[in-house]
Parts: sequence; C-alpha cells; structure tokens
Amino acid sequence: MNDYMLAQCVMLRGLGYTHKEIASKLGLKMHQVQYLFYNLNEEARLKGDSPVYLRVVSAGFGPTILKIVEKLERI
Repeated sequence: MNDYMLAQCVMLRGLGYTHKEIASKLGLKMHQVQYLFYNLNEEARLKGDSPVYLRVVSAGFGPTILKIVEKLERI
C-alpha cells in the first residue's frame, strides 16, 4: 500500500467511516484495512501518536501539496 492510500485510510477513519466502508471506498479488502490500522496502532504505541500521524499525513499528502506549490510558483 502506498503512502497516499495510507493517508486516505487515516483520513476516512478520522471522519468516522468504518473499516468496511473504507475498504469499499478505496477498493481494498476489509482485512487489509484492519491490518493497516493494527500496524499503525502498534507504531503509535512505540513512537507516539503525533509523530506517527504526522508521518502518515506528510508522506501521503506532502508530494501532492508540493506539486501544487510548484504550479503556483510558475504563475
């Protein structure tokens, strides 16, 4: 699973979607979503909530934001 998909899963979960709904929206299997969140939870327990969340969000949306900024600089 790529970083963007990971960020999408976290965003949808934060908005209150269930694992089943997330899987359906993103074309994944429910066990893939459950496994993803299990691993994120374990990482957060070891490294802390904020660092893990910021890593996911920045890795998932950072490249997209940078592309938009580059386009705006050209204008």
